[in-house]
Amino acid sequence: MASRHSFAMPARWTSNRRSLSFKGRSYGYRITYGNGKTWKYGITSGSNPYARPNRQLRTCMRQMRSECKVGRLKGPFPTKWQARMWEHARIMHYKRIHGVCPPGQRKSCR
Repeated sequence: MASRHSFAMPARWTSNRRSLSFKGRSYGYRITYGNGKTWKYGITSGSNPYARPNRQLRTCMRQMRSECKVGRLKGPFPTKWQARMWEHARIMHYKRIHGVCPPGQRKSCR
């Protein structure tokens, strides 16, 4: 089935945008290192949306050997599907510009 979007859809776990499991407030985030370079884009939800990205800072610092920060959250998005689309678009934009995926993007970019 051809996609109606001008970009590739993320993996199968985001394909059903009407699924109840994809409804609920979600936020997008970006983790940076060094002088504002992007390490990773991601999405989060829950009562404390900063909890998930903050847990990843230690990994970023260990991998990049530099200070890492969580930027301002994007959203809220009404569904996780919309947050995934934001994340996917940011990752693909990064890859188009730099020719590689962000260094911390292990699963959602190949």
